Amino acid sequence: MKDGGVKKQQGISRVQIKNKVHVFGAEGGLHPQQDEIHKMMAKIWEDVKKMGFVPDTESVLHDLEEEVKEQMLRHHCEKLVIAFALISTLVLRTPL
Repeated sequence: MKDGGVKKQQGISRVQIKNKVHVFGAEGGLHPQQDEIHKMMAKIWEDVKKMGFVPDTESVLHDLEEEVKEQMLRHHCEKLVIAFALISTLVLRTPL
């Protein structure tokens, strides 16, 4: 892609909470609650792995350590939207 001059657009996900639309891209780095969102995502990731989830890190094309590949998967925008929605609603109010 790089050699051919092709650029991939960043994927985004949106969620509406209390009549406000929140937009997330990879890493969620611009959201004011990013630290809380990442803590929630880490908790979710830990919980689902305890339940037997095994992440498919083969889709991460980089030559990186497994832990780094998992972190990249964990920070996809659609996962960050789920974590944000959970911390922003009364559906789940557990300490992080």
